[in-house]
Amino acid sequence: MRTRKTMALLAVTALAVAGLSACGNDDGGSATPPAAETGGEEAPATEVPAEEEPAEPGEVITLTWGGWDLDRVPEFRALADAFNASQDRIVVENVDYPNAEWLTVMTADLAAGTAPDIITLRGLPEFATWSAGGMLRDLTHIANSLDPSTQSLDAFVTDGQVQGLPFRQDHWVVYYNADLFAAAGVDTPSGEWTWDEYVETARALQAGGLPDGVFPAYQHGWGDSTVGGWAVVQTPGADLFSGDFSFLAPYYERALILDNEGLQPSFGTVTTGSLHHLAEFGQQRVAMVPMGTWFMSQLVNPENEVDDFNWSVVAAPQFDDSTLGRPISQAAVTGVAINARLDEDKVAAAEEFITFVVDEGGAAAVAGLGLVPPFTNDAIMDVMFGVSGMPADDVARAAITNVDGRIAFPNNPLTAIVVTILQETHSVIMTESVSIEDGIAQADARFASEAG
Repeated sequence: MRTRKTMALLAVTALAVAGLSACGNDDGGSATPPAAETGGEEAPATEVPAEEEPAEPGEVITLTWGGWDLDRVPEFRALADAFNASQDRIVVENVDYPNAEWLTVMTADLAAGTAPDIITLRGLPEFATWSAGGMLRDLTHIANSLDPSTQSLDAFVTDGQVQGLPFRQDHWVVYYNADLFAAAGVDTPSGEWTWDEYVETARALQAGGLPDGVFPAYQHGWGDSTVGGWAVVQTPGADLFSGDFSFLAPYYERALILDNEGLQPSFGTVTTGSLHHLAEFGQQRVAMVPMGTWFMSQLVNPENEVDDFNWSVVAAPQFDDSTLGRPISQAAVTGVAINARLDEDKVAAAEEFITFVVDEGGAAAVAGLGLVPPFTNDAIMDVMFGVSGMPADDVARAAITNVDGRIAFPNNPLTAIVVTILQETHSVIMTESVSIEDGIAQADARFASEAG
């Protein structure tokens, strides 16, 4: 299976948007992206098109929708284009935000009243912040009108109000380069494995012989998800808000083994070198990488610099062999909301767009990019797996559809505090500035001080 997507995808998506309304519903898979990377100094508010005069009857209403890295993240334009093509009364224009400063800049724009009309909810921690600040409109009436089989309709709820709706549902899997496995003489993974077996697979790849400069594995720099998130969702009895982070220990032991044995680029190399999972895996510098299902769309996007090689996905490794039949994975949901400051004359148009995005029309457009939508049926799944360059094997399909997806960092007033603690704990442990035991003890103390 090859990584290049042809221009025929555009036709597939258009046909899917137009023709799937008669298909029956079916439960879809869970999903997950990590908390956004943020950082840097607070950036100035992003400019959006100036507020227009209230539309007269029959006039076209223009809405703005904020997303990030529009040239590399295709769903924002695809959804706007699909909606714009479905009617002629409303035009949605995308507004591009920098990935690294997404949270900082969008929060500043919302506070200043310069944010777009439609807001993307990249994660639950930022949703909690914006919702608590009164920055989002109530969408409960839209949620109640949607097909009840749609996943995660209750993900973005504050005080009984639905203030966001899902358009993408992800979970983490392991991506692997089948050509590198073959070159090393190692069988490709079956998806029925534990984290200890993941480490052994990396060792086998190293021993089998990979090209110079190629690592068996890769762990991205997100401290809250690449280690902590797995420990939260997979460890029996783990409680993110208990103040006891001892459940992190075995996951960090393995992470340091992978670093110290040269089985993956070290944490210091990843962070100081600003390495990115797309370049490392897409240009065949690593053989395996745990990453969310959203990564599939980046690999098949012809705009990205991806080598032509055979790749696929398998289910994530497990805490132990008790969950191999239905693997537990980190799940996350990406949603849309309406800016609370939106002019009342535009609210109905914004609600029409959001309903489209969450329902069948948006699901078909999302699936046509190789992404998992919250609303699925057999036809929509066939669209997703039919995208040129997508995995076609049964193991890959099972990794996408057979999963117990669990949100590691839920909508909770303490989530932002815990995520910050985990990110900083990750840094000091992975740089070996402190021992695993001391790093966890410091995290416990910080939680008691900051959240108690």
